[in-house]
Amino acid sequence: MESKNASRSSDFPAGGGTNRDSGTISLRRLSPELSLSIRTVPSSVLTASTPSRSPAPPSLHPENSTSAAGYIALSHRLLTNRLNLEFPVTGSFSYLRHGFAIHMYAANKSMDNCALCSADGDFLIVPQEGRLWITTEFGKLQVSPGETVVLPQGVRFVVDLPDGPSRGYVAEIFGTHFQLPDLGPIGGNGLASPRDFLVPVAWFDQGSHPGYVIVQKFGGELFTAKQDFSPFNVAAWHGNYVPYKYDLSKFCPYNTVLIDHGDPSINTVLTAPTDKPGVALLDFVVFPPRWLVAEHTFRPPYYHRNCMSEFMGLIYGGYEAKADGFLPGGASLHSCMTPHGPDTKTYEATIALGNEAGPHRIANTLAFMFESCLIPRVCQWALESPYMDHDYYQCWIGLKSHFTCELGEERKRDLQNGLKEKK
Repeated sequence: MESKNASRSSDFPAGGGTNRDSGTISLRRLSPELSLSIRTVPSSVLTASTPSRSPAPPSLHPENSTSAAGYIALSHRLLTNRLNLEFPVTGSFSYLRHGFAIHMYAANKSMDNCALCSADGDFLIVPQEGRLWITTEFGKLQVSPGETVVLPQGVRFVVDLPDGPSRGYVAEIFGTHFQLPDLGPIGGNGLASPRDFLVPVAWFDQGSHPGYVIVQKFGGELFTAKQDFSPFNVAAWHGNYVPYKYDLSKFCPYNTVLIDHGDPSINTVLTAPTDKPGVALLDFVVFPPRWLVAEHTFRPPYYHRNCMSEFMGLIYGGYEAKADGFLPGGASLHSCMTPHGPDTKTYEATIALGNEAGPHRIANTLAFMFESCLIPRVCQWALESPYMDHDYYQCWIGLKSHFTCELGEERKRDLQNGLKEKK
């Protein structure tokens, strides 16, 4: 039996520029055996931690200091759960339809005879180790480390692991969707180009699947329902509300070519906007291989405090601002107004070059950042993880000032004349 279905991610009267929907043609047979029994799944089954509904849940903690986790280990035991999401950071909650959550996943078993769907928000997945073969209602996508994939709210999907053990990062956003940033003065070319985003080709499975389980994330909780057919029975689709992937090696970075250090926003791949212009619920920022050529400039990311909260991850290589201790598969969190910057080794090496540093290419690295205007809370499991780097702050021990007040005679006269003129 053929049926037509529609999915929407915006209100019906939404303007044409923000209206997102899709239509599918499904092959579905009527079956009296279809089971719609729904039950709640304990949060411990599929996720390491789930936020409660209280305004200040006891399992989540404001993190005012700088923290870092070395990495999420790949377990050698068989992961029997359908999805193993660790839930380290959240800002607000899904039932408010405004906020975000950041997960870290580790898995060594493909999903079997079950599918997952989030009614809460969009998933942006960043694999760090191991390819993901993702089947969705719209078709299949193979996502490798160095790529990212967005699975929109409400889309059912299954993850297979062709390379065995896999791990990576997930950003989940509530109440909005990812879009390309406004390029402003850059113009029509640069950063992530629309032509490089790929969507799946329709693929369907009309076989019988007794006991097929649909796991739905709703309001931060998990529910299941059973059916006797695959949810991936879509023979054709149309619209603009679909999964998509992007190869980060195609990102075209922009940078200063004379002086000063650009803000990380110049490396934005995708942004999830808020109602306030220029303020992002969540930015996905990437730090790819690129050239540094600025003169008379401290080239690494400068020391700063920020009204945004920054969650950093590393896909491969090293990070330019931290010579040691930040490993691929690891993460760091610098919360709102927490001071941070390059470690002592990076700082001293940069200062030693002085103004004689020539053009330098940062190679063999791929780091990224989830940046949000909201203040995150950290889950208990992350704070108690054996991989938490409790000595992270020591990377700044030994920082010393290299400032001198030695002025040339000409500069002294200029200052004296300036002071006299003010009198």
